[in-house]
Amino acid sequence: MDRTTRLFELAARLDRVGIAVTRSGLIVVLVWIGGLKVFAYEDEGIVPFVANSPVMRFFYRAPGDQYRYHMNREGELVPANREWHGHNGTYPFAYGLGSVIVLYGVLIALHPRLPRVAFDPVRCAFSSDGRLIASVGTDQVNGTEISRLILWDVASKKQRTSFDLPAEIFPHVAFAPDGRHVVVGTGRGIYVLRISATSAKK
Repeated sequence: MDRTTRLFELAARLDRVGIAVTRSGLIVVLVWIGGLKVFAYEDEGIVPFVANSPVMRFFYRAPGDQYRYHMNREGELVPANREWHGHNGTYPFAYGLGSVIVLYGVLIALHPRLPRVAFDPVRCAFSSDGRLIASVGTDQVNGTEISRLILWDVASKKQRTSFDLPAEIFPHVAFAPDGRHVVVGTGRGIYVLRISATSAKK
């Protein structure tokens, strides 16, 4: 095995590191941006974007572009302008927006340890005959995050079998056309589970 191949294999095994670094960056950015919304100058800075947004402008009381006459320039503080923003609803909206942004950051931070609290999505697929449902999502086993595939019997509403796979953020699941296999696609590869057995192959 040459050096180039070993380098590529090493890079492939570092995918979890990349996910962790990306998650950390998102947490910092979201908490930072959301937290800044407690400061008046930050709240006033987003007014043009909100006032001109077709889906957010109704949060403000003042119509049109009246905000143009009440913007504080950098480094200055005009009490009359700040009072106008108070009547306009600038600050309450910014507090709510900041809270939502911080919440997203907290949920991302909680995901590795508490995936259910972080609203981790569960993907489902029906078999062609409608008798089975395959679901795949993340879970915790002895402190380790995994992806778990579960087969459910529709008639009895009971679990038929399950299989644990390496943790992935966005696994996808589907039934094979023959109706005898379930396929789970991940960033690490494709896993095939035979419905009549409890083993899977990659």
